[in-house]
Amino acid sequence: MSEVAGSGLWQKSLWESVLDSYSKPTVEQLSLAWQDQYGANVTLMLWCVWLQRENICLSKDVLQDVVATIKEVEDATLWPLRRARAALYDLSVITRVQQQLVKKQVLAAELSIEKILVHKLQDVTQKYIEVMRDVEAPLQLEDYLQSLAMPNAAMCAQEYLALAE
Repeated sequence: MSEVAGSGLWQKSLWESVLDSYSKPTVEQLSLAWQDQYGANVTLMLWCVWLQRENICLSKDVLQDVVATIKEVEDATLWPLRRARAALYDLSVITRVQQQLVKKQVLAAELSIEKILVHKLQDVTQKYIEVMRDVEAPLQLEDYLQSLAMPNAAMCAQEYLALAE
């Protein structure tokens, strides 16, 4: 693998990979659909895509810890912001322009938190590479989708990976 500033472990940072993949309309639509239908975490799905693209071979045992870490941060920050943004549409005491202004600011805060989570995932990945490496059966998107009890997880993972390219 070629060296990248500060990592030497991957060709593209997780943040760059997330932006590339999520910018594809089909990836965004499918991500949000799976989030609504199965409780999938978009950031974790895109992290798994990145792991596979970069041939980062982590043990499947890291998944539970990573999910718990991300969930803790999201429960304390992202979900309250998303609920507040959704509640804006029910407020009749502020104008549509005011709603849009606040919505834009809340979305910016959400993006900042998501970026922090992505950088945390990359840092955790670097730490786990040293102690939780598994070249034989590495963690993949399919494993994450199976942990959500998603039907046809293998097929769904293949579809998602192809769309994210």
